[in-house]
Amino acid sequence: MRKVLYILGQLTDEDVEWLAQKGQRREVSKGGCLTEEGKPVTRIAIILRGVADVLIDKGRRSVATLGAGDIVGEISLVDQRPATATVQCQEGLVCLEVPHDLLLRRFGQDTAFSARFYRAIALFM
Repeated sequence: MRKVLYILGQLTDEDVEWLAQKGQRREVSKGGCLTEEGKPVTRIAIILRGVADVLIDKGRRSVATLGAGDIVGEISLVDQRPATATVQCQEGLVCLEVPHDLLLRRFGQDTAFSARFYRAIALFM
């Protein structure tokens, strides 16, 4: 459960409940992508089941493998830059997605949530 347990562990129960309620479950088939190198990232995705490769150099080089508990798209939430890698599913994958704009709106409404969320990301990195 890698990154998600660390990040969610820094949040309150109410924060986690909000993410669960606002997030949408998405199934991605084999070969589908959660992010594509050079393209904007508009959501965070928490991998619930399945495996994905992190590919760079236009998909020519694999640099990591992600699985249940990994989060994709949190860096682009922070720096608002396009994806630096493609995250491609090795097999069918299920994730919980929360749009960046929804998170940013919540950050503006609840600065304590914002502080906890950004702190968790910063400490993990």
